[in-house]
Amino acid sequence: MTFLLMTSIAFTQDFGVSKSFEGTMQVKFQTVDAVRLLVFSVKRERIRVDAAVKESGGAFVLVDHPAKKKFLVFPSREQYVEMTLPDQREGSRQTGIAASYEKTAETDEIAGLTCDKLLVKLAEVEIEIWATKALGTPGTFCTDLASTLVDQAPWETDLFRSGYFPLKVSMRDTSGNEQALFEVSAPVKKAVKESLFHIPADYEKTSAEALMPKQPTQKKKTR
Repeated sequence: MTFLLMTSIAFTQDFGVSKSFEGTMQVKFQTVDAVRLLVFSVKRERIRVDAAVKESGGAFVLVDHPAKKKFLVFPSREQYVEMTLPDQREGSRQTGIAASYEKTAETDEIAGLTCDKLLVKLAEVEIEIWATKALGTPGTFCTDLASTLVDQAPWETDLFRSGYFPLKVSMRDTSGNEQALFEVSAPVKKAVKESLFHIPADYEKTSAEALMPKQPTQKKKTR
């Protein structure tokens, strides 16, 4: 695992368990169809998610763990969508989704940080997670519009409530084929502007439904 993310030993010395990481990280999210490259900006348990190659007016995501909120922000429209992060675990009988993760005895060093190996077993896939608590902040799986708008699974809520920041996540089907890979790399400790985590006061709050394209009205057939 260590060959995936390499930084100096000084990283571990600077970011002890007692400190909350402030800085940026490079993120790759890969599926069988596409690859997304992202930048996570982290400050005081808040995460801003931007595309690595920024486009004029491109949307970005804000995850605010202390406020239990996440936001999808559209600068080109001067609008944003606000959603509440779940606070309570839902039972797997109600959702059909794992209520929590399984912590194994395995650990490894990624980017100089000790990570626990966690497993989530679902009906169709198994998810292998290498996550750390040494950054002092929970992480996020929000990588685009779709993943931000979808409801957070109970096991994800439990993972982040435990203070874990995932650094590598692999999802495999029942045949062992990898369907998705999430990797965090190149963490850089540096000051991050507070303004990155604020939505301008003149932006309009909108709903997720308003973002969806309207379906054309079906005209009734007449004889």
